[in-house]
Amino acid sequence: MCSVLICSNERNDGTQTDTEGHQKILYYEVALGTDRRFANTQNNVYPFTNVGVNESVTFYNLNLIPEIATYYFTVRAYSTSNSVVDVTSNGFQVTYDGGVSGGSITMGDYINSNTIVGVLWSGFESKLELMLSFVALSNNTDAINKDCKLYVEGGGATEREKALLFNVYSMTNVGKDTYVEITGLTLTQGEKYYAWVIVMDQLGACQMVVHEFTVDISPPDIGRMRAGIHFDMAVSYTQRSDTIGVWWENYKDPQSGIRSYEVSLRKYSSCAEDDDIETVVDWLTLDPDYTEYTFVDLKLQPLTPHHVHLRVSNWAGLSVTETSAPVLYDPSEPTQGRVVDGDNFQDDLLWLGQQHSVKGVILHLADPTGPPCPLRQISVYSDPGWKSLIQKGAYIRNADFVNDITYQVNVKAAGGQGKAVTGIMFWDGPEDGIAVFNYLSEDDWTADLCACCTDQLPDAEVCLCNCTEYLATKEFYDKLREDANIAKTEPRVVNDDNTGVVEVSENPWDVFDPEEHEANNPVNTSIPLAQRSCGIQLYSGKPTWWLHSEC
Repeated sequence: MCSVLICSNERNDGTQTDTEGHQKILYYEVALGTDRRFANTQNNVYPFTNVGVNESVTFYNLNLIPEIATYYFTVRAYSTSNSVVDVTSNGFQVTYDGGVSGGSITMGDYINSNTIVGVLWSGFESKLELMLSFVALSNNTDAINKDCKLYVEGGGATEREKALLFNVYSMTNVGKDTYVEITGLTLTQGEKYYAWVIVMDQLGACQMVVHEFTVDISPPDIGRMRAGIHFDMAVSYTQRSDTIGVWWENYKDPQSGIRSYEVSLRKYSSCAEDDDIETVVDWLTLDPDYTEYTFVDLKLQPLTPHHVHLRVSNWAGLSVTETSAPVLYDPSEPTQGRVVDGDNFQDDLLWLGQQHSVKGVILHLADPTGPPCPLRQISVYSDPGWKSLIQKGAYIRNADFVNDITYQVNVKAAGGQGKAVTGIMFWDGPEDGIAVFNYLSEDDWTADLCACCTDQLPDAEVCLCNCTEYLATKEFYDKLREDANIAKTEPRVVNDDNTGVVEVSENPWDVFDPEEHEANNPVNTSIPLAQRSCGIQLYSGKPTWWLHSEC
């Protein structure tokens, strides 16, 4: 079936617009062909047929070729004066029934913006060329099962009807584009919205599809994770050098839900924030039902912190990343301690006065000091950053002493390793050297264990100590204690610009044992104190020597 509409300049009352009256239409002939340029192809599909003065006609039982061939109508008009004129139509193609089919919108079920929506569509099919696309947004589904021709340009719906139906973003012609980004929106968190797309072909047939989505602009709620046996640890330890496990819980997303977990393992040279980081295991994606993961085939080294990174993503594409406390490889076993009966750790009771209860005492490190994770290890001898300046070192700072106050100085080698500090030099003296200072630890309750070595002839079967080494060590430390208790220095002489030379009979400071001495007399500060002295200070890594008087 094929139809043609004929338009003439004749009025409905049969009169002619030509004032001379000699162009009255006598009848029309209509033909259908494949090429309007040649006479033999103007009517090679359907020959010229007299249709009288009818201005429309429909041909039936045609065998037209769809999609490939182009057809033309030719209308030939005869006037009462025997004049003839031919008019041909624009070419047209025919197609099968069905119009536009298929099609879908490609976008997530959740979006992470409340101001921008991107809509992508594809899969629409038609026997003819797809000509136009229309896009809209709404918070309702009232347009479902409605004729899409109502909402395209020139359709039956008014602009007001379309604005009420597509109340977030009205139906808009976007040409032949297959993606559009709609901006300037004000969407509500957690609310559902609908994206609409209409695609129309050359024949005016169309197809409308819709996609539901929810707005989620918040990342997942943070839970907690651990890489050791307990949560909320400042540092965790593992006894295995080849594995590290991580556990997590309470990560949630009430809007879009958890989409995935990702884990990664990083190695740090120390616990400093700006330290070097090495990726041991890159990001691994896990399903949302996972709550733990174990890294295997590792080669952990002692005192080298490892951190587990956990990234939690929701279906809107937002994520949070958490980092575990440092994990240290510790292959050591607990050392044997000591337990005694009674309340006194130094006196292990043999007889107890209670029949139904026993008290015991153990020692433990209740309040450990120092960082939980080791900082960068710097070797005094092998680190390339060190430069040899002198064979001795000094630490200098302002003491900010206040009169009539007793101060205690505690100096020892860090960690019990290396060379211990053996002296302290005060800015104002003494002239002949530095104040001897030796770190003396608290009395060891085990010191009497080698008392047998002081016997004239120790019984080798009873005395299990190495008496030769013990006595040599004891003599060395006894000498240190004797040096530390040397009497105060001789009177000092200083210059006073007003009175000349003044003899000062006492030093303004003293090194003493707080259990044996008391500092009750205020220091005489009426005379400025200055002694011959020198020292070295480090500023920004550069050594600076200072001298007072002569050194």
